[in-house]
Amino acid sequence: MSTPQIYFDLDKLSSNALSFTDQQFYDLVKDLLGGSQAKLLAYQHINSVPCFLMSDDVCDILNYDIDDPELDEIREEICFKLKSGQYMVKGGIKTSFSCLKEYLLKKTEEKLNEPKKKRKTQSQSLLSNSNQTQLTSTQTTTTIPLTANQYKRYLLNLIKQWCDDNKDNLQIDDLNLTDGDDFTSKVSTSSHGFEGTITCKCGITLVLPKTTDKILLPNYYRHLKDHNCKHVKDLQKKSKQQQSSTTTTTSATQPQTPLIQIITSIPSAVYVAVRDMGQDLAVLEDNTTNATLGDLSSENCLQSLCKRERRRLETEQNESANFL
Repeated sequence: MSTPQIYFDLDKLSSNALSFTDQQFYDLVKDLLGGSQAKLLAYQHINSVPCFLMSDDVCDILNYDIDDPELDEIREEICFKLKSGQYMVKGGIKTSFSCLKEYLLKKTEEKLNEPKKKRKTQSQSLLSNSNQTQLTSTQTTTTIPLTANQYKRYLLNLIKQWCDDNKDNLQIDDLNLTDGDDFTSKVSTSSHGFEGTITCKCGITLVLPKTTDKILLPNYYRHLKDHNCKHVKDLQKKSKQQQSSTTTTTSATQPQTPLIQIITSIPSAVYVAVRDMGQDLAVLEDNTTNATLGDLSSENCLQSLCKRERRRLETEQNESANFL
């Protein structure tokens, strides 16, 4: 008895399940395997049976150092964390994906082996239920592949989202990296699928790693976080200058409190340091003045206080002399 026959009931799969895409496909995986497995496929946009069957190892992405909270959450669910800090996928998770792949391959082979007339009728039914654009032959359906430009736009959207999520970490308020200004991206197709490179404005060219059908961006993200990237340093410096300029402008627009107001705002005393003819006369302490802020006016106020204090000192000196 084969493994998928033990793991799944092959008769329960609906006749059009092989054409499920997007949420229908993820719901199918969730019903057969579980929510964590469905999340992992959804994160990678593996959204149909053909896409899943053509993926070598859907768990391979967990081995890359990708800075993404959503992926970290999935990793915590389906992996063991080693003492070295690395992660190892749980055995049951890998086994479930292997069984599902064998299961779907068997169902696909069964459909291909059906009589031609019946298969043609079902093919037309599958077309009406599929959300993907498809080309129809006399007996089968074929999905239109993405072009290099379409896949490039997909990568640029990923970079834009990464900028939104990491502008605080890089301390750049307006982090919006664009193709042609901050970097130059190239995506091409070959017999091995898509291939891509990114040349940062600092001059470093990075060859993007790939899985069977996907180009990955983690090494470009690591480069941006590297303290040696001159372009990121320039963006950080520009951001700090803008922050400093904003702070200076805000301070300049705030009303300045007059010095005399600061002095007279002390409730118990007014202290004024007075220098006359190059000599320190005194530190004035006036607890009896009834002057209000409206009565105190810059130089006139200080002159008045100086004269009063000079008279007071002279009076005290005279009284001391008479006493002696």
